[in-house]
Amino acid sequence: METKQTSMPVIAGILMLISAGLRLLSLCALLGASFFMIMPQNFPRLGPAIVLAYAVLLMVIIVLSVIGGICSLQRKRWGLALTGAIFSILPFSILAIAEIVLVVLSKDEFKAG
Repeated sequence: METKQTSMPVIAGILMLISAGLRLLSLCALLGASFFMIMPQNFPRLGPAIVLAYAVLLMVIIVLSVIGGICSLQRKRWGLALTGAIFSILPFSILAIAEIVLVVLSKDEFKAG
């Protein structure tokens, strides 16, 4: 039985790549602004650690979103596509909700690959 192919996985993949690009821009802004940050006197060592932790978290989310977007565009590895969509929601995003819905609804169109 062959399933009908819709454009839902392609749209989800494009949305994942767009959200990854937006997060990459915010990561660049964060790192750029961190050079000019004035740390409070009470937390002189904690500020850079928080910025670094958030930057690492954003990098992981960006990488997973790109991998999920590529898998969704290729209609392969539904689990990775869903993982990329789920991790996109961490810093709350309306795009991520649409990505998750589209990937879940188009599960039958993915190959095990």
